[in-house]
Amino acid sequence: DYMENSYKENGAIVYLNSEPFYRRSILYHVGRQGIPYEDLRGAKVYRKGNYFTAYVNNSSADKKVGKYSDNFNVVEKREFGTMIVFKLSPKESSIVAEEQAIKPQKKKKKVHTPGVPDRYTWNEIFNF
Repeated sequence: DYMENSYKENGAIVYLNSEPFYRRSILYHVGRQGIPYEDLRGAKVYRKGNYFTAYVNNSSADKKVGKYSDNFNVVEKREFGTMIVFKLSPKESSIVAEEQAIKPQKKKKKVHTPGVPDRYTWNEIFNF
């Protein structure tokens, strides 16, 4: 809901980097809601974008998000159990364009997230 609310506010792509064990789950839910997203690692910086990182809530989380300090400022830090999510804002000096061009995609019955194995519910498996 946190990332979805940011998307609903401005309609901008969600850029995310996280621990590998969080990434698949987060991208599954973001993709399922029809929110366009990209990997934050190596992405160009756009003025219009929702930038997030998610890490295990421990003493190294601030250090990990620090690697983005050249291009971003930390706007918000929110804890969700054992996970901590940082919302980032791009620095003016790092912005390369207003927004990333998105090619329209055809609606699919099931969302297939690149690089993430498909998830199925018991209803889908047993055809309920």
